[in-house]
Amino acid sequence: MRGRAARAACPIRAWCHCGFVDTDLAAWTDVPKIAPQDAEERTMQALLAGRP
Repeated sequence: MRGRAARAACPIRAWCHCGFVDTDLAAWTDVPKIAPQDAEERTMQALLAGRP
């Protein structure tokens, strides 16, 4: 498969930078953090709206 057909068959791959997400990994700092659910919701809204 090549070109357009390959892109149509592939899942969406996205990368986003949310800053610090409120997880154990970011527990070392006390800067403001975004909730994991908010990061997920905002990312999905952007994907569905076709925003980069």
